[in-house]
Amino acid sequence: MFFQEKINDQTKYSTGLQVLNKSIVSNDRGNHQLLNVGGYLMFQHELAKNWHLSEGARIDYNKSFGTVVSPQINLIYTPNKWAIRAAFAQGIRAADFTELYNNYNKTLVTSGSIGNPNLKTETTWNMEIGADYFNNNIKVSNTFFYRNQNNLIDWAVTPYSNMPRQVNLTTTGSYALATNLSNVNTYGAEMDINYNKNLSNNKSIIVNYNITYLKSETDATTNSFYIIGHANWLSTLNTVFKIKQLNIALNSLYKSRPARNAAAINATVTKDYLLLNSKISYNVIKYKTNIFAQITNLTNKQYSDILGAQMPGRWISGGIQIEL
Repeated sequence: MFFQEKINDQTKYSTGLQVLNKSIVSNDRGNHQLLNVGGYLMFQHELAKNWHLSEGARIDYNKSFGTVVSPQINLIYTPNKWAIRAAFAQGIRAADFTELYNNYNKTLVTSGSIGNPNLKTETTWNMEIGADYFNNNIKVSNTFFYRNQNNLIDWAVTPYSNMPRQVNLTTTGSYALATNLSNVNTYGAEMDINYNKNLSNNKSIIVNYNITYLKSETDATTNSFYIIGHANWLSTLNTVFKIKQLNIALNSLYKSRPARNAAAINATVTKDYLLLNSKISYNVIKYKTNIFAQITNLTNKQYSDILGAQMPGRWISGGIQIEL
């Protein structure tokens, strides 16, 4: 539910309500249900020419974390061809059913990741500053950001003797327990370049490039998985050529992070990899139909990702999309 109202020429506000009922029926995690109710109020102001301010808060309730209020504030300055921005916000994340109950309903678990229903809710403070530049067919965005997280939920190698629930575990098993890390600081930078140009009346090209750098630091002594396993460098390049109704798309993804082996959850993370994908489609306008074929993982790269899952090699797919 959403509502927006203008107070005067310089100020307007919006408010909304969200009700989300999550449930799971699983032979691994069991049967559970969780109701979340949230609402927000946001004000937007035009302070002066090219100066814009928005501030607001969201309130959430569910039985796992009670009631939490998350404030935020954003300031934007928009001179000619530029947008200079800054933001500060608080956020929360409750554990999902896997983090709470993974492997709880099995008769015997000799190794793997184990859920923890005693997990606390993550809380974060997020700050960022950035600038966007617009000029004809190109847009360039640069952002620097910092995030402080408390009670971050991660999978940590835990011996049997320290497992809070041992009913279906073995004394010789290797386990990773869903755990709250006390404090994690993440900082980094991101650059986006978007280019869109009509080459002629029926030809065009769209290019999107992104590169992100991330670094996380924690005071926790626990050997956790997400903190060590996330990518330090992440880059994507997407290119689309349009010739009348024909679209030819090429995209790539590059990740670089420390190699990671976790015997407790039988997981191995590839240090770095480059993926290439392609797609060709033809739009039959008269019949509102799109015919396409695509190749995912064009070079058949063998790699694994968080949580050590072995990802698919090259595969080819195709289909027909019809708009009714």
